[in-house]
Amino acid sequence: MKKAAKIIGVCLLVFVLLLITLPFLFKGKLIELVKKEANEMLNAKMDFGESGLNFFRNFPNATVSLNNFYIVGSEDFKGDTLIYAKKIEATVNLKSLFGSSGYEISKILVDGAKLHAIVTKDGKMNWDIMKSDEDSTQLDESSSNFKMTLKNVQVSNSDVWYDDHSMDMEFFLKNLNLNLSGDMTADETMIKTNFSSESFDFGMDGIRYLSNIKASGDMQLNADFKNSKYTFSKNTFKLNEIEAGLDGWFAMPDDEKMEMDIRLNAPKTQFKDVLSLIPAIYSNDFKDITASGEVVFDAYMKGVMQGDTLPSFDIKMDIANAKFKYGSLPQSMDKITVKTRISNIGGSADLTVVDVPVFHFELAGNPFDMNLHLKTPVSDPDFSLSAIGHLNLGMIKDVYPLENMELNGTLDADMRVAAKMSAIENERYEQVNASGNLRLKDMVFKGIMKDDVRINKASLTFSPRYMDLSDFNMIMGKNDLSAVGKLENFLPYALKNETLKGTLTLSSNYLNLNDFMTEDATGASTSSTSKKDSVQTGSFAIPKNLDFALSGNFKTVKFDNLDMSNVSGQLLMKEGKVDLKNVKMNALGGNMLANGYYDTGKEQPEVSVDLDIKEASFAKTFATFEAVKKFAPIFESVSGNFSTSFKMTSSLGADLMPILAG
Repeated sequence: MKKAAKIIGVCLLVFVLLLITLPFLFKGKLIELVKKEANEMLNAKMDFGESGLNFFRNFPNATVSLNNFYIVGSEDFKGDTLIYAKKIEATVNLKSLFGSSGYEISKILVDGAKLHAIVTKDGKMNWDIMKSDEDSTQLDESSSNFKMTLKNVQVSNSDVWYDDHSMDMEFFLKNLNLNLSGDMTADETMIKTNFSSESFDFGMDGIRYLSNIKASGDMQLNADFKNSKYTFSKNTFKLNEIEAGLDGWFAMPDDEKMEMDIRLNAPKTQFKDVLSLIPAIYSNDFKDITASGEVVFDAYMKGVMQGDTLPSFDIKMDIANAKFKYGSLPQSMDKITVKTRISNIGGSADLTVVDVPVFHFELAGNPFDMNLHLKTPVSDPDFSLSAIGHLNLGMIKDVYPLENMELNGTLDADMRVAAKMSAIENERYEQVNASGNLRLKDMVFKGIMKDDVRINKASLTFSPRYMDLSDFNMIMGKNDLSAVGKLENFLPYALKNETLKGTLTLSSNYLNLNDFMTEDATGASTSSTSKKDSVQTGSFAIPKNLDFALSGNFKTVKFDNLDMSNVSGQLLMKEGKVDLKNVKMNALGGNMLANGYYDTGKEQPEVSVDLDIKEASFAKTFATFEAVKKFAPIFESVSGNFSTSFKMTSSLGADLMPILAG
C-alpha cells in the first residue's frame, strides 16, 4: 500500500513538473504558428508583444495569451490600426498540442481592445484583409494547420468605432463588455449573448441622432449556419431607459445579399423613457423628473438589402398630450404632441419619406410648433419646413435647471420653406417658397463668458434668394458690435453642405479682443478652442464652403498689448483662404497699412504679410511687443519715430509659427 502511494505521489510530481515546464517547451512553437498563419492569410501587418502559455487556469485545456496585440492595415489603409488589444487569451485543447492535425480553440477572451472599422467612400473596407486565392498559399481545409472549435467569446473594457464614409454614418461604443456563447462549429446552434456599453453614439449625414447613450442587451439567436439564417428568440435590449425587443429573422445567402423580416417592439415605452434619449435631460437629475403621456413606437424592416437596394421599412413614433417637470422647479413643459414617420416601400433610398406633421410643445405657457416633410432625399430633396412660436427665454430656468448660467430675452419665430433642391440650385426662385423672420430681443447670457453677453436685438428675414440680417447689436462688458448683411445659398448649405455666400458689414466703438480669449493651464491666452483640440488639428482651418466678404469700421481695438484706433478694411474669405485687403489703422503712435492672406486651402497652410508702417514710435513699439524687448532692447533708449515696410510669405507649422529656412 505504501509502495502504491509512493508511485502515485511520484507520478503526480512528474505530472506537475510537466505542467510547469511544458509552457516553455511549446511557447516558441505556438508563437511561430500564429505569426506564420497570419503572414499567409492576412494582407496586413499583425504583431504582438509578450506571449504566454499556461496549463493550470483552464485545465485540462491550455491557455495561450498575447499582450499588446495589433493589426495595422496596408495599401489604402496604410498606417491605420484596425484593432489593438491589451490582452487576448485563447483556450486550446491540450490533446491537440501533441498531435499534428492542428490546434482546437474553444474560448477567446479579449480585454482592453480598440476596434476601428472603416469603409471608404468607394466602399473599400479596412477589415477585408484576407489575401485573395492568387495571393495566398492555397490549402485544402482538411490539411490546414489551424483548426478552431469556438464556443465562447468574452470581450471586456473595449471600444468599437464604425466609420462608414460611403453612407456618411458612424457609431461608437465605449467600454463594451460582451459575452457570447454557442457551438460555432455546429450546423445549427443557439447563440446566447449579453452586452453592456457605457456610451453609445450614432450619427448619419452630419446629424448626431444618439449621443452618450447607455446600451445593454440580453439576446438569444437561433443560428442556422448551414443556410446562413438567424432567427431572433428571447431578447431584450435597452437604450438608457427604453426597453425593446426584436422579432423575426435575417439571412445572408451570399456575401452580397441580406434578406430579413424584423420587427421592433417596445410595448412598455413611457414618455419619460423617450426623454432619457436626450443627453441634456438624462444627465440632469433625471430621477427627479415626473412625466406623463401616451407613446406609440413601432418599426419593421422587410425584404432584401443588396448593394444600393434597401428593404422596405417603416418607423413610427407618436406622442400625445405629454408633459414633464423637474421636481424642484416651478414650471413644466406641457402639451407635447409629436407625430413622426420614416418609411420606404423598398428598393432605392430615394424612396424614403420623412414626415413630421406635428411637433408641438408649450414651455411655461409659451407655444411652439414645427413640422417637416421630406421626399426624394437622394435625387432631388423635396421638402417643406415651418417653425412658428414665441418663447420667453427667461422662463427656461423655471422648466430646466440651468447650471451656473442665466438666460433672458424673447425669441419669436415665423418661418416657412418649401422647395425642391433642383429649383434652388438652378436659381428658379419662382418655384421656391421661403418667407418669414426670426427675431431676438433683450437676450442676455450670464455665466458663459467672463462678462455678460447682451444681444439687444437681432432680426433675420428669409426670402427665396437671401437671408437678411437687418439688425444685430451685441454688448459684452465694455465691448460693442453691430452688424448688417445678407446670406445667399443658405438652403443648399444647410441641406447639402454646399458653399454659403454672404456679405457682412461690422462696426464697433470699442472692441477688446482679449476679452474673447480664455486662459490655458499655463495662464497663456488662447482661443476658446481647447489646447487638446489645437494640438490635434494643428493650424486653424478656414472652411472651404464659405464665401464671405466682410468689411468693418472700428474706432478702438485692443489685441494683446497693442492699441489700435480707426481700424477699417476688408476681409475676403473663399475656398479656405482669407485675404486681408487695405486694412488701415492708427497704432504705435503712427499709422499702418496691412495686406496679405492666410491660406489653409493648400496641403501646407501659408501666410503672407505686407506691412507699411509710418511714423511709429520706438518707445511704444518697445513697450508693446515682448519680441522687440528680447531681440531689439536698444529700442528702449531710442527716441523718435520710424517708418518701414515689411513683407513675408511663409508656410506655417502646427504651432501657427512661420517655417523659416535654416
